[in-house]
Amino acid sequence: SFERTISFISNEKQKGNSVVLMKGIFDLIHPDHIKCLELLKQVANVLVVLIIRDRQTLTIKPGRPIQDELSRLKIMSSLKPVDFCTFDYDSTDPITGIYSRDIDVQKMTQLNPDIWAVSKGRKVKFENYNLGSIKILEVPEGQDHSTTKIIERILRVYSNQ
Repeated sequence: SFERTISFISNEKQKGNSVVLMKGIFDLIHPDHIKCLELLKQVANVLVVLIIRDRQTLTIKPGRPIQDELSRLKIMSSLKPVDFCTFDYDSTDPITGIYSRDIDVQKMTQLNPDIWAVSKGRKVKFENYNLGSIKILEVPEGQDHSTTKIIERILRVYSNQ
């Protein structure tokens, strides 16, 4: 739950640990995901991962996810660099029913990690917001692997069967 995530981050910071948080779909885990998680674990003592829920994933990437949210949560929770993993908070505007950057920032500031890791190109979307002491870190996109590339390869290889 959101409150449990706030409590976890707060407790870790009280212990003197730095906390980095990243949100993502993490549909088909591949080496570039692992590389990113290992990089994040080097910039902070504690790595928190929020898994984007299935219904939100459908709006971001139609036809996805391949794996349901419980499977993605179980897999991500078992990875060595990840210290805490749960479902992403809801950033949907209750009036419009669509993603709200304002709500996202409000919730992130409540969580209050030291670092918010975002995909390359997303940092600029949050630069005009007051995030308090939270620093935004852009993580490079993987060059060699992606869920989309994996799906395309599977379709290519097995299209005639």
